[in-house]
Amino acid sequence: MFISEAYAQAGNTATTADSLYSFLFQVIAILFIFYLFYFRPMLKKSKEHQKMVDALKKGDKVIIGDGILGKVVNANSDNLEVEIASNTTVTVLRQSAKAMPEPAPANQNQKKK
Repeated sequence: MFISEAYAQAGNTATTADSLYSFLFQVIAILFIFYLFYFRPMLKKSKEHQKMVDALKKGDKVIIGDGILGKVVNANSDNLEVEIASNTTVTVLRQSAKAMPEPAPANQNQKKK
């Protein structure tokens, strides 16, 4: 009677190690999934934005700030001078500007009859 109780109590030590490995595996799996769905796309978007900002040059149309449209007049290494109205230029950081997307051709949006 006493021996069976002793064996039952001794069995818990092996399951504690197994549960630790299971917990570590779950944490690593969650971190990996978080990396795949959150950090990787964020890094990719950041690299694309940096490439686009580095390619800005004089004459490009840009969007700055909260949707202000303008044209690049002068491009330095860190700053852009953007003309937002005739004879009105502002100096902005390169990182705050986005290149305006090219408009889609009108023929592409029309349906063929």
